[in-house]
Amino acid sequence: MRQNLKELAEFISKVNVYVAKAICYVLMAMLFTIMYDVVMRYLVNAPSVWSNEISQYLLVVISMLGGAYCLKNDAHVRVDILYHRLPNRYSKLVEILNTILILIVVGSIAVKGSILCYEAILEGKRSNTMLGFPMFPSMVMVPVGAFLLGLQAISNIITCLAKRSDTIDPKGKH
Repeated sequence: MRQNLKELAEFISKVNVYVAKAICYVLMAMLFTIMYDVVMRYLVNAPSVWSNEISQYLLVVISMLGGAYCLKNDAHVRVDILYHRLPNRYSKLVEILNTILILIVVGSIAVKGSILCYEAILEGKRSNTMLGFPMFPSMVMVPVGAFLLGLQAISNIITCLAKRSDTIDPKGKH
């Protein structure tokens, strides 16, 4: 069973790496959209009406789907003044409690985001700009991103529990 959990954790991490690679293409699309607008505005004196809204939608995709990859690589901002001074056993406990807190918050974001997205689809909500894009494509990124973040949190718990508690950390922690 322990091996199955490790394989599940690895699979979740691979999914989030794949999503992060896809996000790189979204980032490139956002970059070209902004570059196009800058060129049109300053060289041709004809700014585009659509580039700002498209860039905002793409930014939502990047920020919501990128959170899980950040968690996988431990790249989120955190205050770790005491964390690094704790013995390995206690730092693991803090890590697990922190991850459980992440799961609670992410769960509530996923539920509320799903409700809002569902309402946007039912009511046919559109943006208040000239383009009038439907709101649900960007709103669906909230529960999807929260789901991926929750999966990565579960993967982190599995990985943390799978490590032997009696190993000695290179920094000298026990």
